[in-house]
Amino acid sequence: MLLMLDIKHTNTSQVFIMKHASCSKFYASSLVYAAVSAMANANGGLLIYGIEESNHIPQKITPIDRNKFSKEWLEQVINSSISPKIEDLKIISISVDNPDSVVYVIEVPQ
Repeated sequence: MLLMLDIKHTNTSQVFIMKHASCSKFYASSLVYAAVSAMANANGGLLIYGIEESNHIPQKITPIDRNKFSKEWLEQVINSSISPKIEDLKIISISVDNPDSVVYVIEVPQ
């Protein structure tokens, strides 16, 4: 599940890390929309869903349940919420432990 947004700045882009926590799909969709939209209006970068951090340092992988928040759900939220459509946006799912546990990386182009 998705919640909490932490912004990392690097020399060339930003990395947003969504931490694992409990929340509704409606609330999660608003967080996804806000993060992708903000990044698209800036210099692009990466969104990472499924990482736990402490003091702005990634600590461990806390996978997302693919059955609750699928790659298709993320695509639908992004494509239906943001206009104009973000060309070349990529969503990469990385399986962790088992096929239903994933970390999502969203690459928002410049």
